[in-house]
Amino acid sequence: MRATGLTLLARHRYDWMPAVLAYHGVHDGSLADDHTLFNTKHVSFREFQRQLRWLKRHYHVVSLAEVESALRTGETRRRLAAITIDDGYENNFTVAWPILKELGLPATVFVTVNVIENQQPYDHDRVELALRCTDRSAVELTSNGETRAFELNSSSTRSNAVYAIKAWLSKLPGDRAVALRDQLMARCWDDNFLRQHRVAYQPMSWQQVRQLADEGMEIASHTLSHPHLARIGDGDVLRELRDSRRILEGRIARPVTRISYPHGSFDQRTERIAAEIGYTSAFTSRPWFSGTSPSLYAIPRVSVSAGAPFGVFVVSATRALQMVGRGPGGGSES
Repeated sequence: MRATGLTLLARHRYDWMPAVLAYHGVHDGSLADDHTLFNTKHVSFREFQRQLRWLKRHYHVVSLAEVESALRTGETRRRLAAITIDDGYENNFTVAWPILKELGLPATVFVTVNVIENQQPYDHDRVELALRCTDRSAVELTSNGETRAFELNSSSTRSNAVYAIKAWLSKLPGDRAVALRDQLMARCWDDNFLRQHRVAYQPMSWQQVRQLADEGMEIASHTLSHPHLARIGDGDVLRELRDSRRILEGRIARPVTRISYPHGSFDQRTERIAAEIGYTSAFTSRPWFSGTSPSLYAIPRVSVSAGAPFGVFVVSATRALQMVGRGPGGGSES
């Protein structure tokens, strides 16, 4: 696609829509070779540097405030790009931020309040770590009378178990999902797992979050507890959006005006509540606008995954896949 000039054409074709990149973490190069079998959220610092240098050459890299302003006014044909990082891992502070400062690029970190407050990994990360690191060669789990067995005798079988159990958890009602996860933790979890794999799983501290804000990084909300917002009640959506903003503002002594939706889960109700309580924009993990016009409360982002060839980053960032009908919206600006 790059050789045919399609990425260049895409940059011109879609320069009306800012390219907002969504990262999760940037590791220091110390992760095991098989890490991407389990988790593609943390790009290496070398990948990050190369990607950002390319972005800086081909786009005007701006803050989310400028993205928001361009979409609000319609003055978007400047080939804008922005950098966001979800979740609030410690490596955002120790690895990503020094690279961003060196390159002089703005960025926004979307922080999940309870993960920072409790200094515990995300539930999905605990599932992953438990299955990667346990000394068991197999595990059986039971939910609502159904028992499933998972082999753990190689990296590939452990990886298969991670994705299978996460899929199982995603289909269970909340209380049963909690019970199944607790069952897994009781059989496979050890606190040493987090210490051994800190670079990819440890959340930031509040001191680190404040220092990022003090040094110029925008801090924004990723909710209180990282739920699927489209699956919870109105009162819970309100609490997740309102209280996360209030707590963050208290912690960093600055306004918090933007939010990203965990799991990319949102609906019209979520957008309405975000607007009503004072967020000025909200960001999704969808790669393209849905509906008839851009919504400031459903701004799409390009997700960046670890381990992919550099060309995959380029065709994703330029939205070249839209040119061949491989993205939502089929390349339409509407």
